Amino acid sequence: LLVEDQEHDVVSFKRSLKTHGTDFHLEHFCKAEEALDLLETSIESFDVAVFDYSLPGLNGLEAGKTLLKRVPKLPLVLLTGEGSEELAVDALKAGFYDYVVKDPRAGYLTILPFKLDEVIRRSKQDNELRESQERYASLVENSPAIHYSFSPAKGLCFVSARTQDILGYSSEHLIGNPFLWSEIIHQDDKHIFDEALSRLENKERFAIEYRVKRADGEWIWIRNISIKTSSDNGDLILEGVAIDITQEKKLLELQEDLQLITQHDLRS
Repeated sequence: LLVEDQEHDVVSFKRSLKTHGTDFHLEHFCKAEEALDLLETSIESFDVAVFDYSLPGLNGLEAGKTLLKRVPKLPLVLLTGEGSEELAVDALKAGFYDYVVKDPRAGYLTILPFKLDEVIRRSKQDNELRESQERYASLVENSPAIHYSFSPAKGLCFVSARTQDILGYSSEHLIGNPFLWSEIIHQDDKHIFDEALSRLENKERFAIEYRVKRADGEWIWIRNISIKTSSDNGDLILEGVAIDITQEKKLLELQEDLQLITQHDLRS
């Protein structure tokens, strides 16, 4: 999509794309308002939108800002006049992917098709990464386990929302009190947790079980499994999951009691 009010620039733009050899289908408008009206209904048909800054009515920068609020995934490129470096910086801060200074001496028409190819490629990569992150976030939030990141120096860096169901504390409360997790561990089990943390420098994985006190005062059993250990500016970061195994422990106790009763009856 090209929004440009100067006819000779439109002709030059088309000639540049044709010379480049890329199979672009170009939709052209003279006013930003017209382009925005079109994009309300046919956003999926464009891979990139190019706005000239100097337009009658709404300028290209403001039009791009408006469009990004509606369709943040569409990559935008701003065409600026010579000496508009400050404007170009404003465009990048606003969310434009790139800009091109309309300087014939610098051969901007030769550069432009390559810029568009690069912007489209980067946009596709960003969208794939965003979708992957959204899928991962959905898996984490819908998982029955607590997912967390923990630093021995700084405490909890991240904890999933499942902590509200299991521990009775919101993720915001735990992040705001980064060492609360270690403080609610049962005193008799504290050494299990401390020993596991002491082996982090060697990146040894662990699967440990210990008791923690919920926000309502109830003691529950947790199975804590490390997934990965990494370093961030010298700080060790542990990523892991924690599962409520209280019912499992109760079943094991019942089985043990049943075995003792059975053995006693057999001896009798």
